[in-house]
Amino acid sequence: MLSQDSTLASEALRIGATLEREYGIDPAPLYAEAGIDPDACSRPGARVTHEQAGLLWVRSIEQAGDGQFGLKLGNSSRPKDYFVLGHSWSASDTLLDAIERMMRFEKVVTSPYSETALEKAGDVYRLTESFTDEMKEKIQPEVHDANAASLLALCRESLGKPLYPTRLALMSPASHLTPLHYVTFGVDIEWDSDRNIIELPADVLEAELPGAVPAIADASDKIAADYIEEFESGTVSTQVRQLIVSLLPAGRADQETIASKLYRSASTLQRQLSAEGTSFRELLQATRQGLAEQYLKDGQHSQAEVAFMVGFSDQSNFSRAFKRWTGDSPGQYQRASGEQ
Repeated sequence: MLSQDSTLASEALRIGATLEREYGIDPAPLYAEAGIDPDACSRPGARVTHEQAGLLWVRSIEQAGDGQFGLKLGNSSRPKDYFVLGHSWSASDTLLDAIERMMRFEKVVTSPYSETALEKAGDVYRLTESFTDEMKEKIQPEVHDANAASLLALCRESLGKPLYPTRLALMSPASHLTPLHYVTFGVDIEWDSDRNIIELPADVLEAELPGAVPAIADASDKIAADYIEEFESGTVSTQVRQLIVSLLPAGRADQETIASKLYRSASTLQRQLSAEGTSFRELLQATRQGLAEQYLKDGQHSQAEVAFMVGFSDQSNFSRAFKRWTGDSPGQYQRASGEQ
């Protein structure tokens, strides 16, 4: 998993699907440019970094050349796009319960880059999203569109009928207005807002949903909590070591390959490892040395086999490296281990 800011990889797949469906654009070059492996994205719970997702958004908006891109993406959203939260959403007692779950387990969908709040105000519930000044400059209007449209699409899916907000305020400029905005939201939008605001009727959000299954919702909550704990607790260096071990026998444990499998650039990976007080070179050497010592102590493999298992193409290179690491040749180390 990722220890840096990330989002569900399903968002990248939805962006690509929208480009293909609505504009006939092949997303493959854009995935490559952003360093995203679409095959890896199809794994349940797979993630991409905010950096990758942001670049994919920018390039996709440019390629589409259509201010309605975010709306088209958002309108196609379904609970299945949100991993375990999709199950939670579909099994919730009410839309209010579903929205509160989505907020409580927001980190499943994305590492937070905004502050959200939900409050009841008379006969409506007001959901607000606020950004720092720095983030305001980075988020494209199409992303605001997609988020608002996605929420409504999920609500409509659960209700089985249309639902429109009673009020919608967006941080985007008024010049961003397109015909699809009114079709999607059915209300005059307040533009140039200092935050995003969507108000929905309280009676609709509080009404019991026909598909409610409390036991499934509760079980999904536990899975969501465990998922968040899993990817937040792992350090980058731990993930790198695990990949080095799995890739060494195939001779593919290089920095570029491992960085791509962690959905980031080699330079980003190195910065993160530096922040943890190490480097890729140090981790590679320490992992190779540790495995080699373990295999030699076990005495179950020849020196040639050990060389291959720790990623060396020939035994002589391995022998030189091992002597540099430990001061002993592999044979000396193995004999000394056997005498202990």
